[in-house]
Amino acid sequence: MLAVLAALALALLPRLAGAAPLVNKGVFASGVAAYPMYLSKAYTYSFRAWATAGGTDPVIHIWDPVIKAEVGWADDSPDMGLNSRIPAFNPKADRTYYVISHSYWSTSTGDGRLEYCINNPSEPTRCNEQPTPAAEPMVPSNWSPVGPALVQPLRGTQFDYAPGQTNLSYQTAKVNEQLGGVRDTVLLVVTNSRHITAFSDDDGVGLMSNTGATNGALVVLGGYNSEGLTNLYGNDVTVPRDWDGDGLGRDLEYELGTCDTPYPSYFTPGWAYCADRTAKQVYDTDMDGLNDGIEVLGFEPPGDFAQELPAWGADPLRKDMFVEQDFVLKSECPAAGGLECWHSTSVANLGQNPFTEAMAVQFADGVQIQLRHDFMIKLLSEAA
Repeated sequence: MLAVLAALALALLPRLAGAAPLVNKGVFASGVAAYPMYLSKAYTYSFRAWATAGGTDPVIHIWDPVIKAEVGWADDSPDMGLNSRIPAFNPKADRTYYVISHSYWSTSTGDGRLEYCINNPSEPTRCNEQPTPAAEPMVPSNWSPVGPALVQPLRGTQFDYAPGQTNLSYQTAKVNEQLGGVRDTVLLVVTNSRHITAFSDDDGVGLMSNTGATNGALVVLGGYNSEGLTNLYGNDVTVPRDWDGDGLGRDLEYELGTCDTPYPSYFTPGWAYCADRTAKQVYDTDMDGLNDGIEVLGFEPPGDFAQELPAWGADPLRKDMFVEQDFVLKSECPAAGGLECWHSTSVANLGQNPFTEAMAVQFADGVQIQLRHDFMIKLLSEAA
C-alpha cells in the first residue's frame, strides 16, 4: 500500500529533489524518526543510528526546541560505514530535546535502529561498539531504542528549498486519511551538509508542521510514526508579503491561483486576473465566508479542536459549506427523560460510515457541501 501511495505521489508531483515549487500537493511523507526525550545535564549520552535493511544512510540530529538550534549531529562515523554515532553528548540544561534520524539521501528506502546509551564513568567501555560482521553492533544490551519501536523507517522525502526565495515558512496541511493521508508530520530544513536550520513537529494545525521563517538548502518531509500523503507549502507570508492578511504569502497565492491584492502596482507578472477583485475578494477568493488561508492550511482556535479543512475537502477556488452531524451511540442515550439522541442508525440511514472523515456533495452551481460526522460532546439537554 505504501509503495502505491509513493508512486502516486511521484506521479502527481514529479519535482522532488531538483525542482522546488511552493505548492506541493499530495506528496509522500516517508518515515523519519523524531522523538522528544528528556535529557539531564548530570549524564553523558551516546546515540547511534544503524541501518538494518534497504540501504539507508542515517544522519543523527539533536535539536533543542528552547533555543531552536541543533546541538548534536553525526554522519558516517568511524568504524560504522554509513551508520552514525554521537559518542558523547552532555546536555547544557535539563529539559526535553528532540532526537532525530533520517536518511542523508531522499532515494533511500531502508529501516534502521535509533538507540541511546547512558555512559557510566566507572565503566568507560559501556557504550562502545565493537567491529563485527553481524547485522548490528555488539554490546546491544546497554543500548535502548529511542522511540517505541526497535526498528523503524529512517528515510525522509527531500525537496530543494525554493530558489530565489528567503525566509519561507514551510508548512504541511492534512490530506484525508481515507485517501492515504498521513496523520502526523515532521519537517526539517537543512543545509547541503544536512545540518538542521529549522525543525517542526506539531507547530501547524493539529499534528501538522510549520517551521516558521527559515533558510536552508533542502526541506526534509517525514511522517511521525507513519507514512502517507500530505500537502507541503512554502509560504512567503513572513517576508512580509501578505497584503490581504489571509496568512498566505503573495508568491504562494500566485501558485495557488488566488489573489493577494487588487492593486496593479503590487502585481507579479501574470496577475491581471486579480485586477477586478475587491479587497474582500482577494481575502476570500471564492466568497464562501472562509478565507483562503484557512481553506489551504486549516486553523486551530485557541483551546479548541483543530479544524482540518484541507482534509475535509476545502478549496479556496470553490465555494464550500461544512455541515457537521453530531451523534452519540444508542447505548449511551438515557432510557427515559424525554431526551432526543442521534445514534448510529441515524447515520446509517444517510448511507455513510460515521467514522469516515467527510462526505462531499457537489451541486451544479459549484457549491460543495461537506458532511462531516462526529461524536456529540454533550447530550441535547446539557447543551441547552
